Amino acid sequence: MTGSDFLVLSFAALLGAIVGSFLNVCIWRMPRKGLEVGNPRRSHCPSCGVAIAWYDNIPLLSWWLLGGHCRSCRGRISVRYFTVEALTSFFYVIIALKYLSPHGLAFDQIPELRWGEFFVLAVIVSALIVASFIDIDLKILPDEITLTGMMLIPLICILWPGFHTRPVDAWVWGRLESLHSILPTLNLPGQGLSGVAFWVVLVVLAVVGFSGGIYGYQVYWKCVHKTPKKLDDGALAGVLAAFCLVIVGAVYLEPQWALHPRIVSFSSCILGMFTGSFLIFMIGVIGSVVFQKPAMGFGDVKLMGFLGGLVGWQGALVGFALACILGSMVGIARMLVIKSRYLWFGPFLSLGCLIYLLFPGMLRMFLDWYMGLFVSAS
Repeated sequence: MTGSDFLVLSFAALLGAIVGSFLNVCIWRMPRKGLEVGNPRRSHCPSCGVAIAWYDNIPLLSWWLLGGHCRSCRGRISVRYFTVEALTSFFYVIIALKYLSPHGLAFDQIPELRWGEFFVLAVIVSALIVASFIDIDLKILPDEITLTGMMLIPLICILWPGFHTRPVDAWVWGRLESLHSILPTLNLPGQGLSGVAFWVVLVVLAVVGFSGGIYGYQVYWKCVHKTPKKLDDGALAGVLAAFCLVIVGAVYLEPQWALHPRIVSFSSCILGMFTGSFLIFMIGVIGSVVFQKPAMGFGDVKLMGFLGGLVGWQGALVGFALACILGSMVGIARMLVIKSRYLWFGPFLSLGCLIYLLFPGMLRMFLDWYMGLFVSAS
């Protein structure tokens, strides 16, 4: 490790600890009525309500120095506050090793510096940490994170296609390559449109897709629930429909765009969102029928749509499998120790997909080793 690598990793660790302190505020305030993330401005003791001085709010250090107690009332301050700060710092260092340190992760480093991907993934990981701890505390996954994530992840994958083009999804590439070859031979009306007219068509398609998505969601809601729904509740459907219609229109008008890295990344993102959401939804439906009680919350469906958009359809499947393995291990331990059968699944979905995203090479090596055990045995 070089001196510059050490400075970058130290910066990532410090940034993660500071952000983790803010995430603790989000975890406590976001799901509670009457509180806002920015109001009140000062953090306060959850027991006595006294504002916490700056020297008692230093990430990681203050909790240890105070022995996990409030200086004013000596009330207990949960170890979760320290855990969130340490966990955020840890993940920021791992992300920096992958995207900012060519000498970092032995199996999964990226040779060139990618500051954009580092900050984007750091924000996503921060959001997932908040969602996970809220799920652990209150058994809910906030729409502010899951729905917002589903709306933003297609744009993120367009702006930073590296999430889906290193390596390129072979199945998605094959389908787009077929379009790239077939479309020009069809001589369809409108193909070859360029200049201002091209962009005007895309803007019109975006407006039509957004409007159609919102009103389509209204129709679906009325058919299923028999009650009206506010227009802005269909924003996710509108945004996704607009994205899809614009991309389809761009490829139709200019077939050579089909193999553009941003189009490839967007296609992988949408397929991953569908795979992740549909997988969790169907498991919830089947589980509810089998066990005669809700087996999967709809928050998990939305969260997996967000995660699937980030890691693609293969990542959604592998991430879900890892979540099941990790969740089973923790679930069995909880049953033995505290006799609880309830287990929040959101944190394991997040962790499984992050493992796939951050350590794909190491994961492949483990799977090759595991499969090799059976080959040797036979």
